[in-house]
Amino acid sequence: MVHHLQHIIDLVEICRLKGIQHVVVSPGSRNAPLIHQFASNGFFSLHSIVDERSAAFYGLGIAISKNLPVAILCTSGTAGLNFAPALAEAFYRHVPLVAITADRPAYLIGQQDNQTIRQSGMFRNFVKQSVHVEIPINSNDDLKHFHFEIGHVLNVAVTGIEGPVHINIPLEEPLYGEIPSISTNIGLDVPKKLLFDNTGELKSQWMKSQRRLIIIGQLDEADELGSVVRKMSDKGQVVVLAEPISNINGENFVAEIDRVMMHVELDQTDKFQPDLLISTGGYVVSKRLKNWLQKQNVPHFRISEELDGIDTYQNLTCNVTGNVALILSELSENEMSCLPEYAEAWRLAYEVTNKLHNRFFDEAPFSDLKAFWQIMKALPKGSVLHLGNSSPIRYGQLFDLKKFCAVYANRGVSGIDGCVSTAAGFASQSHKSNFLIIGDLGFMYDSNGLWNRDFPANLKVIVLNNSGGGIFRLLEGAASISGFESYMEAHTPVSFEFIAKAFGFSFYHALNSEELEKQLAGFLNSTEPSILEVKTPAMHNPDVYAHYIRTLKQL
Repeated sequence: MVHHLQHIIDLVEICRLKGIQHVVVSPGSRNAPLIHQFASNGFFSLHSIVDERSAAFYGLGIAISKNLPVAILCTSGTAGLNFAPALAEAFYRHVPLVAITADRPAYLIGQQDNQTIRQSGMFRNFVKQSVHVEIPINSNDDLKHFHFEIGHVLNVAVTGIEGPVHINIPLEEPLYGEIPSISTNIGLDVPKKLLFDNTGELKSQWMKSQRRLIIIGQLDEADELGSVVRKMSDKGQVVVLAEPISNINGENFVAEIDRVMMHVELDQTDKFQPDLLISTGGYVVSKRLKNWLQKQNVPHFRISEELDGIDTYQNLTCNVTGNVALILSELSENEMSCLPEYAEAWRLAYEVTNKLHNRFFDEAPFSDLKAFWQIMKALPKGSVLHLGNSSPIRYGQLFDLKKFCAVYANRGVSGIDGCVSTAAGFASQSHKSNFLIIGDLGFMYDSNGLWNRDFPANLKVIVLNNSGGGIFRLLEGAASISGFESYMEAHTPVSFEFIAKAFGFSFYHALNSEELEKQLAGFLNSTEPSILEVKTPAMHNPDVYAHYIRTLKQL
């Protein structure tokens, strides 16, 4: 007879064999045997976060920082449902989170038993694969099948396009009795390497093109790809538009995409239009770029590790699959360069908008934009920048962020619900100074991210407080609709100072440019977790932003 807790002992061992070292745990009773097994094995590093939503985003941050799968573990019932936002982000951002949810036995489901819901398949739209363990496991053959299932699902998380998986594991009582030994001879599913060779059409198009444009979206780690694309750019083979969150920098790359597109979209000629578009990576923030490319009739090849069919610009010719860096390296062996005038047009667009950008801030009044400009100048070179969604990530598109060693944002789903927790998880594994710039609503929404006894001291949080959803005031026509201030902007008066004190954070506050400059000095020199609130004029921010656009467009 197989012990009723044998499967959880073996699950922990399989996680060890698969190299899953970091486990974020939330307290509970049904998952207590699992917590005990992970905690008693010196191989694992455990992180305790009470709020499951925050815990899952914290795990996401660790996975991004380490570029490895991370397990998140919770008890049964609604606890697991709180994993969903982070799993959705991980799914669309291709991060291998492993959600392990403890469950009640099947005969207790729907019988008014405590903390009991239908958990099997509850994340089916947001994970690559899920496993629901059937208990009891009566025989060694059943146990062998269980080992294979768990090994396989963990392989799925890191094979091809990476992503989250879900293991739902019922536990029968007693939960705190004698624990069996690990099964001997655990057999594991071996991951299979994916091989592709479907680049023929792309190579043909490359050979006859002279106006090549590469667009690189969000990537969390891309050293090999960055090296290849820089060589292509240096040889004059391509024009490269690389999102700041692509974490790929090059001397001739256009990273301030939205700013440059303010100039490009006004041009009535075809001097910026490519005759070959290559895209890769994740989310592209610039809506101006998307709208412009959707109007271009151009051959478009997307390169991804597996077939994903993503057609952001509504002009996809072919989805080429394989190792992105290797495919581009093979293309670059053809020494044909772009037309010099094509690369020059993009270079001049960058230079013109850069001069206008700097001229604007010489005289700009205090606002979200001015505060962002001051903060960018003050933050130290070589640090890690995290950008909250809504306004901060869009402002980031306008500035040169090359001084930072890396730039991150939750752009898989672009929600505001886990930005603090994700940044904290990342910083917990980073030896560098980390800074999060976030809006007031995003900060409040994830204020439980501060509820962490091991909050990393190397992460400092800057809150741009524009009294609610300031992003909506930047959208044409939004502020004029009925109920805008009460239901869209939804300002809720909250004391960030008291929140900082409640969690033991140092607090700084600025109401204008002069105060911000002074407060930044103390904030940056602080050796403990700190929050800087920058209060900006909600009613004037849209006017300043509109003036900025007119300046860039020379209107």
